[in-house]
Amino acid sequence: MNEFETKDPSKELKEEKKSPSAWDCIGGNLTKKWNPKMKPYIYKKNRKGRSVLKAQEIIEKLDKAKLKIRELVKSGSTVLFVGISPHLSQIVKEAAINCWSPYMVHRWPGGFLTNSKIIFRRINYLKSLISLQKSEKFTGLSKKSQSDLEKKINKLIKVYGGVIDLKKTPDVIFPIKSSNALKEAVKFRRDYKKMDNISIISICNTDGDPNLADCSILGNDFRERSVSFLVNAVSETIKEIRANDQNNSTEKTSS
Repeated sequence: MNEFETKDPSKELKEEKKSPSAWDCIGGNLTKKWNPKMKPYIYKKNRKGRSVLKAQEIIEKLDKAKLKIRELVKSGSTVLFVGISPHLSQIVKEAAINCWSPYMVHRWPGGFLTNSKIIFRRINYLKSLISLQKSEKFTGLSKKSQSDLEKKINKLIKVYGGVIDLKKTPDVIFPIKSSNALKEAVKFRRDYKKMDNISIISICNTDGDPNLADCSILGNDFRERSVSFLVNAVSETIKEIRANDQNNSTEKTSS
């Protein structure tokens, strides 16, 4: 028997196969890259030499993460979506926008959490440039100066456009295939002893460490369909809570 084989009933996989997106989440990484801490969640090794995750574990971990997110968002927490991989960035961006959450999809600026004062200076600088662009002073600049200003704004927007409305460091970080963001979040909590100040939710493939995050969502973190399924599940959870809060606020105002 293969070292990954378990008594996981095959009917779980057959039921999950009805949903293509959920089925895509099951395919893991190459077995030679697996993390031993993921062994309890691995069903078997397939013919292509890749690990296959247990369907039931994927469902249970996702449900657990959604419950945690509900709890955090209800308490007023802000969730930062981070997806730096080029083929996943649009998926992550759209999921964040769908639930009115901040996002980073171009690159992770080192020190975003551990040196936030510098980061927010850059964000405020971007805001000042945008204000200048909208003012009458902009029309008085030479064409070259206008072009230079627009280039600066576009360069900064690529990195900070999704977090331009942040007033402080996020309460929750949700990195998708973004190891630098995950590492900094872990370092931030360890070195600054701020375990209660930031929560970590992440997608963990068979080569990852499920213990790094407060809630690890099991699944393939490279395939677009898999990431789309998992990220949108988180997005819809946040959207539901915020929509309910908004409706409650409207009812109180009208009454």
